[in-house]
Amino acid sequence: MKLEGRIVFFGVIALLVITNPIKSLGQILDVSLEDRIAMSPVVIEGKVLSSQSYWDKGHHLIYTAHRLEVTQRLKGSLSSGEIELITLGGTVYPEKLVVHPSMEVETGDVGMYFLKPIEVQLDNASPSNLKQFSGLFSSLSVVKYNLEDKTATDAFHSYGDITTRFYSRLNAVEIFPSNEWLLHQRKTKRIANRGILAITISSFSPATSTAGTFSVLTINGTGFGSSRGAGKVEFSNADNGGGSIDILPLSTGYVSWSDTKIEVEIPTGAGTGNFRVTNNAGDTKESSSSLTVRYNISNVNYNNRHRRTNLVDADNSGGILFTFATTFNNNVDAKNAFIRALDTWRCSGGTEVYFDDGGSTGNNTTQRDGENVIRWASLGGNTLGQSFSYWTGCNGGTDWFLAETDIRFDDGTNWNYDAAPGSTGATQIDFESVALHETGHSHQLGHVINSNDVMHYSISAGTERRSLNTDDLDGGNDVLNWSSGVCGKPAMAIYNCQAMALEEVSLLVEKRDNKAKLYWSTVLSGSVHSFTVERRLMGNDSYEELGDVVPNDALSDLDFSFEDIHPVRGCWYRIRANLEDQAPVYSNRVRFEGAVPTDWSIYPNPFENSIILRGEVNRLRSITVYNTMGAAVQAQSFLPSEANRSSVLVSIEQLPSGVYFLVLKDEFGSILFEKRLIKK
Repeated sequence: MKLEGRIVFFGVIALLVITNPIKSLGQILDVSLEDRIAMSPVVIEGKVLSSQSYWDKGHHLIYTAHRLEVTQRLKGSLSSGEIELITLGGTVYPEKLVVHPSMEVETGDVGMYFLKPIEVQLDNASPSNLKQFSGLFSSLSVVKYNLEDKTATDAFHSYGDITTRFYSRLNAVEIFPSNEWLLHQRKTKRIANRGILAITISSFSPATSTAGTFSVLTINGTGFGSSRGAGKVEFSNADNGGGSIDILPLSTGYVSWSDTKIEVEIPTGAGTGNFRVTNNAGDTKESSSSLTVRYNISNVNYNNRHRRTNLVDADNSGGILFTFATTFNNNVDAKNAFIRALDTWRCSGGTEVYFDDGGSTGNNTTQRDGENVIRWASLGGNTLGQSFSYWTGCNGGTDWFLAETDIRFDDGTNWNYDAAPGSTGATQIDFESVALHETGHSHQLGHVINSNDVMHYSISAGTERRSLNTDDLDGGNDVLNWSSGVCGKPAMAIYNCQAMALEEVSLLVEKRDNKAKLYWSTVLSGSVHSFTVERRLMGNDSYEELGDVVPNDALSDLDFSFEDIHPVRGCWYRIRANLEDQAPVYSNRVRFEGAVPTDWSIYPNPFENSIILRGEVNRLRSITVYNTMGAAVQAQSFLPSEANRSSVLVSIEQLPSGVYFLVLKDEFGSILFEKRLIKK
């Protein structure tokens, strides 16, 4: 398949090469209607009857099961008139997962679906016996029908009238749908909502606003109806550049509704463009001029209310700590481009959001596990990249915070990693531009429709967009000004990238003497009277001070070092620069990855109620079990006399099924052994 040099953001991006005009939206490629039909094992027309979200059996990801009425079988065989459509993402309170891009449908949606059979083991107390399917082309897996104006649209295209233009195109590939069911739906709708008044829109204010911030749009005119009833206001969709006007407020987003004036909150997902008013009788009117949306902030929809999310100190690092899967970390150019994007948001001229480099990880999975993993993946099909945002709520769903975010990029994309301006070739996608956009999503910003904006929904091959404009900065600062400590999580720290800050901190482990040696260097443009070395152990919320280093010359480039004579594997170090008459400045965090003896064994694993450990038991002084969020859930200590044996039996009966981490330490607090545990 040959590709065009145009990419459209839809969460995370990935890219394409050039030639024939095939568009891409976000991380997906445009696939023609005809090709989707040819490649899909099953094609149906259907209506979503109900939707319910569940964890999978391993509690790794949340899926939503949609019960679909099959109104027409167009390709493939089905044994019943209903199926179960499984999509990634959903809400199982207090957790919510949003995946970009993914197939998005809601109860009541009618359209054509391009499907493949799947089997997903859901944690469902009353499992459905219906056959399960998933979309074959991400968000392009459905063509949605608007029964009011009889039009068909998908993420890239508007096909016009359903029964004439859209069905005629299907006929050309020998698909012959009947229009009987649609005509019945239209007739029923007209009988229920027969229009008697024409709508006019005389004015609206403000002309420029923001989305997802509870900003109110006032619409003046006539024919709106004395009450809303089934009336609605729809906004241009920022995820497809305004290709459709279908972003709806929740019912709680309508402030007032009268025959001459509507007051409504501009919902998350709305972009610059025209909006449309529909009254209870079914009459519609589109605005003649465009509403400008400067920025769009992501919200959680829970219990029929939009809730703004908070950026917090999610993992006791100060904010969000990104870790790089080994294969991604080994691609130094890609990692450096990602770090440059982080610096654009968090450093001078940015918002000072606390996004930090957490180093490499052996974790090469995308799932809810307490780690923000950046990794490569062979995504296949028409999906080029995906971002996963995990939100956690509390207080009955009133408060929410970003608990974790994973990003996976297609490993077959032709990326440009070069930092030099103008270095992106005509057949390449600039990785730094994409990373800046994606970390903007982590910043809780959604798409906008403005080609000069980092959060613009699209980017072209050969294009570089590596700086923030006023709207990006205002949106990011709006998020940070809104955010506070919630749900027991402290507020996010400010990431200080002043010129006097430490430019580099590197960690060297000298295994012979069981020491951790820290090295750092800086150009001191301020008066630093001392550096304090701080350490945080796994499971702890705060740092401890290990010692001070005093510089000799504050006017030159300086190198510094410090030895921790009793390091603890898995701990975090940071350096605090103590400034005269100013707040201290902190370095980035570095994790100590010292060597751990391998002469330990553990069995069984997975286990049911207990495990047996064999190894250097005479050195063992403590056993701690952590959950995937890094919190200690079980601990046991040993005296020297108690450890004089060849094995140790550890009972873990009281913990629920799931994934845990076992850590064994010696008398100095150094880690002897650590292992991932799975309880059945």
